[in-house]
Amino acid sequence: MCVGGRTEETYGEDPYLTTQMALSYLGEFEKEGVITTPKHFVANVGAGGRDSYPISYNERILEEIYFPAFKAVFQKVGARSVMTSYNSLNGTPCTSNEWLLRTKLKEEWGGFDGFVISDAGATGGANVLHFTAKDYAEATEDAVEAGLDVMFQTNYNHYPLFWEAYNGMVDIKAIDEAVSRILKAKFELGLFENPYVDAKEAAIWNGHKTHRELARKAASKAMVLLKNENEALPIDKAVNKIALIGHDVKTVRLGGYSGPGNNLISMYQGVSDKIGQDNIIYTPGVALAEENYNVIASSYLSTTKEGKQVAGLKGDYFDNIKLTGQPKVERIDKQIKFGWTLFSPHEDLAYDWFSVRWTGKLKAPKTGDFNIGIEGNDGYRMYLDGKLIIDNWQKQSYNSILKPFSFEEGKTYDIKIEFFEAAGNAKFKLIWDAEIQNEWEQQIADAVAAAEKSDVAVVVAGIHEGEFQDRALLALPGHQEALIKAVAKTGKPTVVVLVGGSAITMSNWINDVDSVLMVGILVKMAETLLQISFLVMKILPDVYQLLFR
Repeated sequence: MCVGGRTEETYGEDPYLTTQMALSYLGEFEKEGVITTPKHFVANVGAGGRDSYPISYNERILEEIYFPAFKAVFQKVGARSVMTSYNSLNGTPCTSNEWLLRTKLKEEWGGFDGFVISDAGATGGANVLHFTAKDYAEATEDAVEAGLDVMFQTNYNHYPLFWEAYNGMVDIKAIDEAVSRILKAKFELGLFENPYVDAKEAAIWNGHKTHRELARKAASKAMVLLKNENEALPIDKAVNKIALIGHDVKTVRLGGYSGPGNNLISMYQGVSDKIGQDNIIYTPGVALAEENYNVIASSYLSTTKEGKQVAGLKGDYFDNIKLTGQPKVERIDKQIKFGWTLFSPHEDLAYDWFSVRWTGKLKAPKTGDFNIGIEGNDGYRMYLDGKLIIDNWQKQSYNSILKPFSFEEGKTYDIKIEFFEAAGNAKFKLIWDAEIQNEWEQQIADAVAAAEKSDVAVVVAGIHEGEFQDRALLALPGHQEALIKAVAKTGKPTVVVLVGGSAITMSNWINDVDSVLMVGILVKMAETLLQISFLVMKILPDVYQLLFR
C-alpha cells in the first residue's frame, strides 16, 4: 500500500481507524448540506496495474476489511453518493457489478437512496480492459442495469461511444431509477430554485482568516519529530546563518487534486520573515526524482512531404496488427508521444487491433554514446540505419527499453519504428538520454558549500506522489540520500525535513543527521523550525510528535 502513488489521499489500512475518520470527515459535510462521494468502491488495491487488475476476495474479507467504512458512512452519516473503482471484483468490473451495487449497497445495507457514479472512463473499462463486454454500448447496458446511475467521462465528445445503449438497449426501468436518484439529489440541494452560488459570499469565505488559522493548526499537529539530538531543534534565534537546501524550500506543494491555494507561504519566505533574507544561504540541491531520459523532440525528427523536408516522422497506420496491406491512414507525426485509450489514432481505425510504421530521419544533437529506445506497451521494434536495435514484438504491459548507440553531432540516421496494439490502452513514446544533463554532483557540491558557510543546515527532501506515480521503492528517490549524507559530513548541525504523504525509509542516513521532522504536504515549516518554545511528547519508541503551546 505504501508504494501506491495515491497513498497520500487515503486514511490508511486499518478498517476501524478508516471508518472513524470517514465518519468524522464526511459527517460534517453532510450536516452542511454538501453531498459527499466516498471512493473507490471497492477493493481498489490490486498490484497488477492501475485500471485493469482483477480482485478475487471472498465475502468475509470484504465484510471485515473493505466494506466497514463504506457501510458506516451510508448508514450513520448519510453519505449520498459513492464512486466505483476501476478494478473488477470476482470477475465483474465494479462499475457493472450488480451484486456490489444492487444486492449489497442498495438492498442489504438498508436502502441506500443516493446515487452511484463511475470513476472517469470506468464504464468503458468493461470492454477495453476487463473484456466482459463487446463494446461501449454493451458496457453501458451492463453498468446501468447493474445499478450505476451516473457515467463520468472526461470529455463531452465521448458521448457517441455510449449513446447507442440508451436507444433501446438499457431497460427503461433502470434509466428511470438512475434519473430519479439524480433528480432527488438536485432537489435536496435546491439546485432548481438556486442553481448558482453567491459569488460575493464565496469570495468572502475563500481563504478566510478562520480557515487559515484552522489549516495552520491542523498542519502543525500533523508534523512528527522523528529524531532530535544535540538540541538541533528548535533552532536558536542567536544563529547567524542557516543553509536552506532543497527544491521544496521555495515551493509549496498542496498534494494531488488540490487547488492552487491562497497566499501560499514557502519555507524560504517563512524563515526570511523570522530572521531576514541576509541570514539565509539557499541552494536547490538535487531534484526530487532522477530523470533518465526524455521524449525525442520534433526538431530532431524529419521526413519528406511533397518533396519538402518537414519535422516529424511519416506514420503509416494499418487496420491489423501485422502491418500488412495498404495503410488505412498516412500522416506526419511531429513527435512520437501517444496515449490512446477511449479513441483510436484516427476515425478510420478501430480503438483496438491496429499497427503503425513510422519512418524518417533522426539527427544527433551531439557526439557520443547515448541510449535510445521506446517507452510503451504491446509490441514494438526499432531500426537505426537499417540495423535492428530493439526487437520486442509481443503483447505486454507498459515498460521501457533503451539501447546504446554511437551518434555523431549533426549526422542524420534512418529510423524506422514499428508498433502494434491488440487490445486495451495504447501508450507509446520514442525516448533517449542524449539531452539529459547529469548535474547532481555539482548540485551536491553547492549544497555542501552552503552548509559549510552556515551555522545550521536544513535539508528539505521528499517524494512526489499522485495518480500514475506509484513507487518501486520506499527510499528517497534520485540522489537525495547522497545529498543528505554529504551535507551531514560537513559536521554542521543538520536537520532533515521530509515532505510527503506516505512512508519513507531512512536507514541509510538517519544516523548521520541530528534531527528529522516528517511533515505533511502543506505545512508552514518555518514556524516549526524557529519556534522558541515547544513540547515534545513521546508517543512511541523513537517517534515524537511536535506540539505547540
